Amino acid sequence: MLNSIKAEVNRRAWNLHRQRVLLAVSGGRDSAALFYAFMELGYEFEVAHINYGLRGSESDGDEDFVKKICNNHHIICHVHRANPETSAPGESTQMWARRVRYDFFGGILSRRNLAYTAVAHHAGDQLEHFFIYLWRNQTDTAFRGILPESGSVIRPMLGILPSQIHAFLVEAGRSWREDSSNAKTDYLRNKIRHGIIGMMPDAEEQMHSFLKVSDAFQGQWKEQESVWNLRWHWNELDRGYWVFQRADIRGLELAWKQVFQRLGFSRDTWQHVQEGEVRVGARFASGLGYVLVASRGGFWYVHKELTEALAWEGILSDVELDFDFGGYRFRWCRGQDWKGEGVVLGRLPQKYSGKLVVVRAFQQGDRMPLKSGGTQKLSDLVTNEKWNPYEKSRMMVAEVDGAVVMAAAVGREVAGWSPEDWVLVGLAEVEAS
Repeated sequence: MLNSIKAEVNRRAWNLHRQRVLLAVSGGRDSAALFYAFMELGYEFEVAHINYGLRGSESDGDEDFVKKICNNHHIICHVHRANPETSAPGESTQMWARRVRYDFFGGILSRRNLAYTAVAHHAGDQLEHFFIYLWRNQTDTAFRGILPESGSVIRPMLGILPSQIHAFLVEAGRSWREDSSNAKTDYLRNKIRHGIIGMMPDAEEQMHSFLKVSDAFQGQWKEQESVWNLRWHWNELDRGYWVFQRADIRGLELAWKQVFQRLGFSRDTWQHVQEGEVRVGARFASGLGYVLVASRGGFWYVHKELTEALAWEGILSDVELDFDFGGYRFRWCRGQDWKGEGVVLGRLPQKYSGKLVVVRAFQQGDRMPLKSGGTQKLSDLVTNEKWNPYEKSRMMVAEVDGAVVMAAAVGREVAGWSPEDWVLVGLAEVEAS
């Protein structure tokens, strides 16, 4: 077991001989084995333990056990006593525990300047993970398995079988705590552990076989994601958008699906993208504030939802007036005072000088006056002028006396203004604070 952990550490270049890490120790068999393995391998570490308060005196016993082994070996031990009443509305116990766990770990890493959090997932957890995600119909995640490294979390024991862990502890006469909840079948993971895997006569052989499958699949996933990242940059979504066609997805389906999941889109949305059979203008929102819009020619646009409503409100005077909206900086000035900086996006005639002007985000139902008299829906007007979905999402209108008198968006340059007009100039992106 020690050789397996050491080989994995070297393979992943975690450099644990030279940097201190945090060990997540519950007191159970697996985390106790990781604790003693790190001791024998000479890795520098501190311990984090969470008492979730869900099993009464048993939880307190786990905490006392972890404190004792840390004290016996002079290891720094960080303990957090969680309160189940702090869970958010609609948040399951497992979701709450995960949030508490990684918030606690992240705080320690930052405060103590530690490199990683090491957790004790092993080959049995890999096989359980496979069946869980297969049941959820997320086959790509099922075959990919648990990642050896995700963010600051590392898993040095993924290649180790449960029997090896048990033998490592028993042969050295080391103790651990048994969690009584592991014997219950309240959770899907326990049902799989005691049901499907528990009934396999060759369970550990299957675990060993799946390690090879997941390792190969992870290699494919990383390769596809690397190719994808050469073409796309995440920070573009902070101030701009992505545009792609179905042809861009072919050959990179796995990487694209992972990206869509990270952005918070549902599996149904991904299915629509793959099939491409949606009407122009179809709009899909993610749970993380991103929007996907189908456009002409089979193009798709992805961008962040604009949550701002009011951009600027004031009286047009003889001075330049700057404001920020949607991640960009804008300026009102006289046409004669514009010095060529930025792009002119809109104009208001001189007659609006001294008027109270409200610049805000577009709202459904906004109408624009026509030169011939009457009004037209602004949404129809910009569609006729072939504004793209991102421009529509960032459309600003200027309102005077309750009537819309101008529409503008970044990238939509206007012409035909005179020196006496007020012009709206798009200057640049606002620097992130």
